[in-house]
Amino acid sequence: MANGFKSAYIGKSRITAHYGRCPACSNLALLQSYKSTRFITLFGVPLFPFGTFFILDECASCGERGISKIRTYAKVRKKSMADMMDGFASDADTPSNCAHALRTLMLYDEVSWFHDVQTSYGQRFYNNAKVQHVIAQGLCRFGDYTDAIVYCQKAIVLGAGAPAEELLQFCQKMEGCLKVEAAKELQYEAESNLRAYLPLLSLGTAVVVVFAGFGLSTLRTHKAWLINGTLNQYTFLLDDKLYTLPQGGCRQVQLQLGRHVLEMDALPSCEFSYSIPFIKQLLQRELLIINPDGLALFSIPQKTESSEVSTLYHGEQVHALAGVSYPLFKFSRQEREQESGQSIQLYRPNTHVAMAEKLNEFGLSDAAQTYAQRVLLYDPFSDEAEALLSIAVQGMTLAEIQSFLAKGIESEPVLMPWHIFYQDLMLKDGHDAELREEYKKRCQSHPEQPESYFLLGRIVENREVAFKFFEQSEKGAGMNGLGYHTIASDLYLRGEYKQARNYSRKALIKNPDEGKYSALHENILFALREFDDLLTLIDLENPALTEKAILYLTCAGYHREAEALISAHGNTHPAIGAQLNASRFYATGNLTSYLSCRMEAGHPQAQFEKLLYNNQVAEAHKELSRKENHAWEEHLVLYCLAESLENKTISSIHWTRALNEFKPTSRAQFLAVELLKAEVVPQAESIEMLDMDVRQKALICMSLAYRFPEHHEVFCRLSEKYNFTPRHPQLFIKTLQRKCPSRKKKQLRPAA
Repeated sequence: MANGFKSAYIGKSRITAHYGRCPACSNLALLQSYKSTRFITLFGVPLFPFGTFFILDECASCGERGISKIRTYAKVRKKSMADMMDGFASDADTPSNCAHALRTLMLYDEVSWFHDVQTSYGQRFYNNAKVQHVIAQGLCRFGDYTDAIVYCQKAIVLGAGAPAEELLQFCQKMEGCLKVEAAKELQYEAESNLRAYLPLLSLGTAVVVVFAGFGLSTLRTHKAWLINGTLNQYTFLLDDKLYTLPQGGCRQVQLQLGRHVLEMDALPSCEFSYSIPFIKQLLQRELLIINPDGLALFSIPQKTESSEVSTLYHGEQVHALAGVSYPLFKFSRQEREQESGQSIQLYRPNTHVAMAEKLNEFGLSDAAQTYAQRVLLYDPFSDEAEALLSIAVQGMTLAEIQSFLAKGIESEPVLMPWHIFYQDLMLKDGHDAELREEYKKRCQSHPEQPESYFLLGRIVENREVAFKFFEQSEKGAGMNGLGYHTIASDLYLRGEYKQARNYSRKALIKNPDEGKYSALHENILFALREFDDLLTLIDLENPALTEKAILYLTCAGYHREAEALISAHGNTHPAIGAQLNASRFYATGNLTSYLSCRMEAGHPQAQFEKLLYNNQVAEAHKELSRKENHAWEEHLVLYCLAESLENKTISSIHWTRALNEFKPTSRAQFLAVELLKAEVVPQAESIEMLDMDVRQKALICMSLAYRFPEHHEVFCRLSEKYNFTPRHPQLFIKTLQRKCPSRKKKQLRPAA
């Protein structure tokens, strides 16, 4: 369908007219100038005005015209008249000023003023062709063709040339054949635009009527908020109307007062009543929050006499859906959308774990546990299942935990995080035999499931048998490399790097895009000093990997390439260049340059490292005592240095501080703390199986070498095995290894 919207100029006022030659069609025609209003029209019907304009010299023959906004026209006219007066004031005896004044008055149709200037200056500049020609133009424009002919002839005699001759012919023609007709056409009338406003007035009246009706209907409705507190989109029915809320979204609706029915998924429908007194409705004193999932956390700010505080609400439970107890919440607080300080604030972090932590932060530990449970029941395949499970079962008995986990363990397809959490829990609680029997039966009843072999392999006692189950889990499509990766991880933790590399490659072949597979393979190659292979795994052009690339290039012996990379990426800021150079110098063992670059980069640990490598144990002790909350590794490093220098006082202080600052965040770290605290010598097997950063393992081994000096050789050898990555405190640990008493008797083999 054609677009019916157009614009039209309606109405005429302040009309001036004259006969002249149209510049567009070259015809002699009536040229009108007037004020008019522009309207937007729909199929010819005016809708609303779009501004006031001035129409300049509209041709009656072809319709050609000039158009200017009325304000612009008035501004230009005012400036032109002012320039004309300035010209007279500066020099009234110059013919050009007189001609400019006459032309300005003629263009703006100032008839009487034009005649005054003509009378006073026309005779004065009788012999000036330019002035006489302009006078003739003005007289012609104002319809005095007889006098215009006289002035044209004067101008021609004075040498005005072809323009004056053309004007003379035009005036003679107008005085003759068009004189009678021109007199008739100059009898024009103004046109009103009041009728054009009638459609707009009618529309306004209709809008007022509609809004009046809407206002009456609002007395039967009130505001309510629909809130989705999860990270998933879901849909529910409210009074047979479908609502879809995006993740963490909220939507305001007008809810009819009375009884309502809410339905969500396969859960039983619930009914609730919503009524509010007329006075409260006018004051907006009550607000309904509909939170079908029960996973939202929100507050309503309240203004007090002194300040504004945000009060956190769970709300008054109006109704709970059967099954999982999804609540609806009702509030009695003023809520105005126009004031930001009086609106609902929905707390919706980007992850479920962050949400549970937020609830704990507000002192709502029970709510955090309930939240984690609801998320897991709503989305058991969540990527955050492992972390949420530990929150969901806090404070439960073993029987209660088993009952809760059964919902995920018994489901199909297999929920790996649920099974792994369950296995770790049972092993920790000493139910090893019972657990193995359970998963043997599962493996026998589900021989087609690769997950069954993998899960059984996690809990068998014999490593070789476990490896066979992991390899069996990779037959066919398998576990997408997870079985091979698990074997590689086990071998890597024990320092068996060559065997680990073979399985790590198999895992990458299965799934080359898995980040944890690539990270493990990099560490294995580093431990084997296969630096050229390492360089093929990373993108040297990626700015995020610049420091790692410099490290690998330096270790591989490509020093020029490393320097070029530093030049390319370190020029943006001196501190960045210094930090990149620090990695290179540390990898080559140049401690002087390394410490200098670390100081230049402004690293907070640089001063402590400098004191450490200079064996200034007392000064290092002061540095760590000056500030609180240091990392446990720093205290353990200083313990080793103090022990090597036989400073028992300082070593004892920092051994205690290291254990106090060691806050375990994983099972491996928890076991590491237990090994450090143990009064008996830990078994090498226990240390090898710690799933920790190799630098931390090397440091723990070195600490145990000083903790149990009678077994220093065993722990020194373990420390050498894991001390392969050129990161602090690698060189420090190498120094400590050389100080081991066993070095005096026997040279230890180099690191793998």
